Amino acid sequence: MLVKRINERGMSSIIGAFLVTALTLILVAMAGGLVIGAVNLQDVTPIAHLTLSDHKDIIDLVSVNNLAIINHRGGDMLNCTDFRILVFNSEFEEIDTLEFNPATNRFEGTKFETDSTLGDNRFEVGDTIVIREQRIDEVHPGDLLTIRIIEKLTYQIIFEDRVVPI
Repeated sequence: MLVKRINERGMSSIIGAFLVTALTLILVAMAGGLVIGAVNLQDVTPIAHLTLSDHKDIIDLVSVNNLAIINHRGGDMLNCTDFRILVFNSEFEEIDTLEFNPATNRFEGTKFETDSTLGDNRFEVGDTIVIREQRIDEVHPGDLLTIRIIEKLTYQIIFEDRVVPI
């Protein structure tokens, strides 16, 4: 009789250890599922090969000037409503933010706007965006401008470069 009780006690500790291990595995699987479910793969910042160049126009102080050209050379298509264009001066102070206006199909800010219209609200390979002044005398010859494109949702930088309009 004594031997039988020792075996039963041994079995109950083995079953207890098995149940604790199973419960731990279930909890780990549930936690992993929550973590994986929280990651949204659609929020990945697009990757696009963009270039910035000086516009061929010579800056004068008596008319509105085209300043820079952003060319889409390859990579992901960018939905214009998903990003904004920031313009910084030579001291790296933000002087304007350009938001896409679907009514006009162009980016608009308080000091700058784009001369290009993107009718399908997409910035794709081969498209160009021309940044220009809205008013006379916003930029002077030789001013260094930094152009940054950021995604609205994640604030990730898609593109950044500098240009000196002449």
